[in-house]
Amino acid sequence: MECPEPWGLHPESIPWGLSAPEFHSLRKQWTSERLMKYNSAPSEIGKVITRLADPREYSGKPELHRAVVAKLNRILLPEGLEIYFEGVKPKIREIPPALPTFAPVSSEQTAVPHFKQLTEDEKLGAILENRWKEAIICMNKGAPLAAIILMGSVLEGALFAFLHKYPQQANQAKAAPKDESGKVKKFNEWSLSNLIDVACECGWIQRDAKDFAHTLREYRNLIHPREQLVRGEQPDVDTCRICLEVARAAVNDLVDFVKSPKHGTSRT
Repeated sequence: MECPEPWGLHPESIPWGLSAPEFHSLRKQWTSERLMKYNSAPSEIGKVITRLADPREYSGKPELHRAVVAKLNRILLPEGLEIYFEGVKPKIREIPPALPTFAPVSSEQTAVPHFKQLTEDEKLGAILENRWKEAIICMNKGAPLAAIILMGSVLEGALFAFLHKYPQQANQAKAAPKDESGKVKKFNEWSLSNLIDVACECGWIQRDAKDFAHTLREYRNLIHPREQLVRGEQPDVDTCRICLEVARAAVNDLVDFVKSPKHGTSRT
């Protein structure tokens, strides 16, 4: 199945600002309508799939790109299709249909990030390490939702540590949440969404990490049964692996910021 240049539901193509995190439900409805429209035209659906597999969408995040391509190929395998690459260009070809099997998660993927470099609080560093290890256990034991919720809490804890590491920079960010009087809220009142937006604005994490982190945040919110009921989602192991790479990518950005000679030695 030959597909033209990648096309997809890029944020700039979504109307009325629906790419903003707070418009998740409307964005999902709009996306579903477009996919239903293109479902009768294989070439159009192929464009969406190849756009999702395009490495340009995951700049600097090769592990995340591999996880997404693996999930797409698991979905396509029973249909007798797979994504392959000519250079860096994703394409779709026919293969013998089969049932997917789960490949074990590598030790490199599950290795504990350097959390203790993010905070001077040894207890917090230990908590983050333990939660990461518990998330891996849940993933390997077939409890992907529990693993994703733990990964979301790890991301929240790592960003919270950075608030205290660089408090002045955080408070001066335009994205810092404010109360009715216009005063920046106390750190313990910040939501995970606030933490992600401020982290990106301050340069602690990259823009793509911010976008993926918001996706992880949305999955983390499935901790509320009603949220899961409304969204009708049941994360699987593949989703869990993608969330694992999202959390690692964000933490790696934080570690890189700390290591930077320009930023890591000062409390701005």
